[in-house]
Amino acid sequence: SAQYNQSLASHAVAECQMTLFETIMEQLLQFIGNHTLLVLVFLGLLATLIGLEIQRALGMPRIEPSQATRLINRENAVVVDVREMGDFKKGHIVDAINIPASKLDEQKKRLPADYDRPLVLCCASGLTAPQVASRLAKLGYRRLFILRGGMPSWTETGLPLERES
Repeated sequence: SAQYNQSLASHAVAECQMTLFETIMEQLLQFIGNHTLLVLVFLGLLATLIGLEIQRALGMPRIEPSQATRLINRENAVVVDVREMGDFKKGHIVDAINIPASKLDEQKKRLPADYDRPLVLCCASGLTAPQVASRLAKLGYRRLFILRGGMPSWTETGLPLERES
């Protein structure tokens, strides 16, 4: 009889847990249905964050502007500005080449032929450059560096800019 009561109790607990699970799932589905746009924005941000963490873990170092200037001066690094031409003309790192992320495939021949030469990638915020870096790594470039914080970090440091009219 004690074994029977224990069996009934464990069955009741399992049934209660299943009901709780079903209730939570029902509420979750209702929330998703009522707030679809919010859920999509959340999922997009989550995917971006995961992607950035994966790229960071894959060894695409993010460097400060001072480290970038050392690479440029000591190792003849090439600065590749992946912003669109309009932003590039408003102000860019001296001697940088502009290859917008959207035009990488058609303009990749403008990159150095030496795959071991360091490339410092900069963008508007530090979010686009890692994506371009992973594409360049697939092309065979081995020394890729991302300017942490993008162009705003360069200008905040007070380093020189070139402007085009």
